[in-house]
Amino acid sequence: MTDYPARVERFAERFWDNIRGMSKIDDALLRLDKLAQEEHRMATALGLKAMDDVRDEVGVVGGGV
Repeated sequence: MTDYPARVERFAERFWDNIRGMSKIDDALLRLDKLAQEEHRMATALGLKAMDDVRDEVGVVGGGV
């Protein structure tokens, strides 16, 4: 029973290290989520641009007939 305070302190240190590690993981997941959202927006923008280009070409072809 004499080493009880030392065991509690070691447990508290490991617990704190785990909490700090989870914070780092959470931060990394938030950054990954932001990157995924940005990639989705870019892909959507490229798709819209392609559709706009097709629409313009169809208008040129249709207007010349």
